[in-house]
Amino acid sequence: MVKARDRPRGLGKAQHSTDKQAFHAIGKGDILIDIPSDDATSKILLKDVLYAPSMGVTLVSISRIAAAGSTVVFSVKVQKSDQTGD
Repeated sequence: MVKARDRPRGLGKAQHSTDKQAFHAIGKGDILIDIPSDDATSKILLKDVLYAPSMGVTLVSISRIAAAGSTVVFSVKVQKSDQTGD
């Protein structure tokens, strides 16, 4: 039997996403993710991530990407609309 103190942190108890939804992680490990950029895709290895199959999407922590040695850049593209109504 695995004692609670020997289990990886985050397993066996409810976690909460930013929208306050509860989910349960059933495993912990490393994951290799693809990060798209303008003209290519990079692979980044994230370590000690929680595995929660009940989540419908993969959520990635920006701090985990930074800890893996990569830089995260956010940009906003604004398109001007025609104000004349034509």
